[in-house]
Amino acid sequence: MATSLQELEELLGLLTDARTTNELAVAALTAVILEHIINFPDEVNLIWKSRFSISNVAYIWIRYFTLLAICIDVSFMLRAEGSDHLCQSFLFGEMVVSTIIVISADLILIFRVWILYERSRNMLYLMVPLVTAEIIAMITVGVYTIKPLKQYVHVGPLLAGCYSFEVPRLFTFYAVPPFVTAVLMFLMTAFKCGTTLMTHGPGKTPIIAVFMRDGVFWFLALLLVSIVEIVLWDRARPTLAQIPVVPSTAFIAIIGARVVLNIKHVASNTLKGAATTMGTELEVRRPLAGEVNTWSTH
Repeated sequence: MATSLQELEELLGLLTDARTTNELAVAALTAVILEHIINFPDEVNLIWKSRFSISNVAYIWIRYFTLLAICIDVSFMLRAEGSDHLCQSFLFGEMVVSTIIVISADLILIFRVWILYERSRNMLYLMVPLVTAEIIAMITVGVYTIKPLKQYVHVGPLLAGCYSFEVPRLFTFYAVPPFVTAVLMFLMTAFKCGTTLMTHGPGKTPIIAVFMRDGVFWFLALLLVSIVEIVLWDRARPTLAQIPVVPSTAFIAIIGARVVLNIKHVASNTLKGAATTMGTELEVRRPLAGEVNTWSTH
């Protein structure tokens, strides 16, 4: 009787955890869609109407691949699945896709730092092994976390998604490699931007100021995401393991895309300002009738 009550409590807890997980996944998808809608005018002007560049490709990739991936992810999470094999395949796919999105965002972060350091070849010698190690570590942790999960709970339409009562605590380390990369990139950004801003001032280096601001925001966001993931995967019930996966992936992708737009927006304004100044310096026109010609060359 005691065993039956304990199993019933575990099942009720699982149903509650599954509902919370699915609600947060839908909320994350909604946030991604709203971000698309809000920033679409800037996207058209700064991405689609501009020349081909690596930053444009990075933006389009992380923006639309994330939207597609989360749509597929949420659609699977919201339906009841009765096959253990399909559940394990889904979790493997979810892990791989999340890794791809996180690495894509990190590549944007790393590319920013590489530009800050004037595209130094020595920086590539540091960054390429760093990204490679991050990919290997995340995939290894993900595989050895999901591989032992052979049995999942199936209770018909009451339970949507795939859940197991035994998720290895090894999954805690999945959040460590991206955080290490974020810390290193933040320190390098803070050093380079800090010295430049102290020398020239933020007013004369608007792009560097944006690099610094976005770098700080990115680091704080990754710090929050990493803390939530580590605490949940190390201390919470195994049935809560999927809670941060979709929201954190969406959050990281949104930040990555927004960082690209911010840089392109400031660069566009800077170029427009320079063009306006040049045009003012070179403009010569006749005064209109009755108008006093007060124009002078600067």
